[in-house]
Amino acid sequence: MRFILKIVGLMVVIGMIGYLLFYFNLLPFIGSIYVSPEKTFDNFINALEGNDPNVASQFFVADKQPQWLKTLEIYQKNNLLKPFAIELKGYELDWKKTTQADGSVSFEITLPSGRKSTITFKKQGDLWKIAW
Repeated sequence: MRFILKIVGLMVVIGMIGYLLFYFNLLPFIGSIYVSPEKTFDNFINALEGNDPNVASQFFVADKQPQWLKTLEIYQKNNLLKPFAIELKGYELDWKKTTQADGSVSFEITLPSGRKSTITFKKQGDLWKIAW
């Protein structure tokens, strides 16, 4: 009987942890391993498609997160997150990858205007973050 109560108690604790992770929007980070800049970029696009600026801003390096959160909240108010995601998906088709001396990775993209731009990713711990 004690064994069953311990198992039930453990299941309740696991359920509560899962609920808290869901409530505080942490599941995308737990479920995804950012093993490459490309994977980070894909997860960022998924967050945009999910219309969630809070989650999307977490894909940026720490010092850029507040700025990007404000920008993405404005995009959300104007229903621009999904169009932004569609635009970003197009960049992956022809971007040129370069590894920098400091270990960061940059992708040169061509904007709709024809102008060139660069998206840089930096590794923070085990996670690749956008430094754009």
